[in-house]
Amino acid sequence: MSSECLKIQVRGVVQGVGFRPFIYRLADRCDICGTVCNLGNMVEIIACGDRASLDAFLEGISSENPPLSRVDDVSVTKISPTQSFSGFSVIESRRGEAGNSIIPPDMAMCQDCLSEMSDPENRHFDYPFTVCTNCGPRYTIASSLPYDRDNTSMIDFPLCSVCGRSYSDPGDRRYHAQPVCCPHCGPEHSLWALSGSGEPVLLKSGPDSLDMAASLILSGKILALKGYGGFHLVCDATCGRSVRELRKRLGRPDQPFSLMVRDIEAAGSIAVIGRTERRLLMNQRRPIVVCDKITGDEQTESGGSCYVTDRIISPDVSPLHNIGMMLPYSGTHHLLFGRLRRLVSERSGNLFSDEGSSGDGPVQKEDCAGTFLVMTSANMPGLPMVKENDEAFRALREVADYWLTDNRRILNRADDTVIRTVNGSQMFLRRSRGYVPERIRMPFSCPRKIAAVGAEMNNTVSMSSDDFVYLSQYIGNTKHVATSDYHRETLQALSRLSGISPDVMACDLHPGFNTTKTAEAMAADGLFGDPVSGCVGSGSIDPVSSASGKTAGSPLFRIQHHHAHICSVMGDNMLPSDAEVIGLALDGVGYGTDGTVWGGEIMKCSYAGYERLGSLKSRPMPGADLAAYYPARMIFGMLYDYVLSGEMDESDLSSIPGLEFRHGEEEKAAVLFQLKNNMNIAYTSSAGRFLDAVSALLGICPKRTYEGGPAMALESAAVAGRRLRERMPVAERHGSGSFEPVITEKNGMIVFDTGRLLKDILERSREGKDDPRLKYLLADAAQDAFARGISDAAVRICRKTGIEIAALSGGVCNNDYIVRTIAACLRSEDILPLTPKNLPAGDGCISHGQVLAAAAQLSDRK
Repeated sequence: MSSECLKIQVRGVVQGVGFRPFIYRLADRCDICGTVCNLGNMVEIIACGDRASLDAFLEGISSENPPLSRVDDVSVTKISPTQSFSGFSVIESRRGEAGNSIIPPDMAMCQDCLSEMSDPENRHFDYPFTVCTNCGPRYTIASSLPYDRDNTSMIDFPLCSVCGRSYSDPGDRRYHAQPVCCPHCGPEHSLWALSGSGEPVLLKSGPDSLDMAASLILSGKILALKGYGGFHLVCDATCGRSVRELRKRLGRPDQPFSLMVRDIEAAGSIAVIGRTERRLLMNQRRPIVVCDKITGDEQTESGGSCYVTDRIISPDVSPLHNIGMMLPYSGTHHLLFGRLRRLVSERSGNLFSDEGSSGDGPVQKEDCAGTFLVMTSANMPGLPMVKENDEAFRALREVADYWLTDNRRILNRADDTVIRTVNGSQMFLRRSRGYVPERIRMPFSCPRKIAAVGAEMNNTVSMSSDDFVYLSQYIGNTKHVATSDYHRETLQALSRLSGISPDVMACDLHPGFNTTKTAEAMAADGLFGDPVSGCVGSGSIDPVSSASGKTAGSPLFRIQHHHAHICSVMGDNMLPSDAEVIGLALDGVGYGTDGTVWGGEIMKCSYAGYERLGSLKSRPMPGADLAAYYPARMIFGMLYDYVLSGEMDESDLSSIPGLEFRHGEEEKAAVLFQLKNNMNIAYTSSAGRFLDAVSALLGICPKRTYEGGPAMALESAAVAGRRLRERMPVAERHGSGSFEPVITEKNGMIVFDTGRLLKDILERSREGKDDPRLKYLLADAAQDAFARGISDAAVRICRKTGIEIAALSGGVCNNDYIVRTIAACLRSEDILPLTPKNLPAGDGCISHGQVLAAAAQLSDRK
């Protein structure tokens, strides 16, 4: 047979995932001669052989690639060989083109490494930092490209001779696994306490530190534990005293804590694990998965749900109807659970068999110590997750009792990813560890390289190159100085790790955001590579002035918040560049072009622009942002129109029971004075503020102690209400059935009057005020009416415009019932509902949407 020679270039996730040794083994099997080389942005293969062998080789590249790799593109060119090959070899890496490199995300320990770590005869026995090309930290230890050991924090740990041989052998599972190490040459753990003067005191190191840490957890102590991307705070979730103490020290009275659960069987004993949840929990990316608690047959005295879950773990872990859980992902986690299991077994007479709990029979709380651990991010509210050892001692001194650290540096923070099922599909609440910095394909090409700085809350940043957007990890609330600094650091790190030097910036329309100020400064100073000429134009793009006052730097696009939300959903669903949708942007806050706060918007959207065609009725927000923390203010604002119209009087508002004002009756009077005289009043169409108001009105959550708290508590109450309604005779429901949304049209705008809906809810609550079950029934009815009302408004706009696709985004779209109801209403009118697939519905998607909007506007200006 005649021989041919091909140059094959493979793009995708092909660095640090065992791709070259895979190619080496595949070539050997297919009888191919040639070379494979890492170019940074791709793997290049010179493959020589007969036609049949080459065909088998090419088929294997895409169909048999390693589990952590992803093949996005394979280009094949027939060439004339410049040399003869006697076999196949892996040759030295070369630098490729910038802007297409992908450092892989962090992955959970693989089964092979877990087996070695559990084998007393293996050199990796009991060593928590055991890794191979199929698992372990990647992004969190990388400093720059190319992804080689010298450009990671593993440079601090020279390889021993045995690890060096594994690292250099193309046939070895650890070939070029950058974090590879063993007990002789790698990191180790240390357990610390603080002295009376606040100085760290070393208690144990190495394997002994894990033994002592397990014992401390079982004794009720709170541990600061270093993970892949930062520190967690850990305590035994079955010990209510420890959980309550952690809440007190963190100042988190209500926000649900996440759990790490020993195994999938234990997870099934406390939560409803459906097919999607099981797949996500077992996925090697190891996100936190929000699952429903298991409901018991009993009810609370007020008619709420009783949960089997809360008999096994402390009910203080999560006051909601659901709970976030993840399975162990690092060697440290696996060894810690093993030690906890052994200690509990020794203390209680071997309660656990080697096979573990099936989760089918009754479980006693005392049997479960060490099976469920609170595992929450180690940070004070609003600040970034702690990642440095010294920082952990300093920042967590009033929170943790002990610190389990290691001496491997974390170079890039990465908080845990959080996912829940919404309308039958996965929905990211937070996209971070295990998923970043993976790129997302754009639905259209853009020759410019764009950096987008995201929103203020739940921030992420993004950069684009060619057909892809590279998203950062979750950053947080950039209103805080420390988080704003972290935001700037992440922009620089993403540029460095993706090889992208952006020449265009995009930011939110809000002029006061720290992210906007960062974008303005970076665009003006040309901090990313060579500056380009500023663009002069109107609308969302402007030239940026440098400190000298002269126009300089990169063009800066200012993208309206809710337009970015809808662009992200469009791009996530790969709608083409000329697509138009009706966007439903439902969240808490966004800067409106009319001087009001938006958040319940229905917009005709393309990537390049939008037209606001409908919204919730704008209502007064007394004290502006204060109304977001104290929903009682929002209740007064939403109902004051009816005082002005004579349908209510001020005493009707003042007499609503259970509302929380910081300064009692005096503050009530002050708020009413503000409304009467239109003083210090903002106006908002926010869906989030409406749901907060309902939650407070029904006595479910009178005060916001964490972002989204009142609306999340309302969702849990509504879940209890639906269960209650199913069991109740119709005659006992006190007229708590459905409400009729009021939709009007004014000056071409479709308006949903949520103030009228709130008034109806108030009147119903007064009719059945002696029935404690009523708040649950009304919570359910309120959510249902809201979903039907916004759907009705959207359908009218779809009919008016002739558009038959509706895109849903915003934090309210994390509510399963609301999204399911909207989607069902739209489908019943032959309108296709689209929701996010690979990105959050909340503000974590904004930077992605900003990139797409800026790219489209650039294209329009050609």
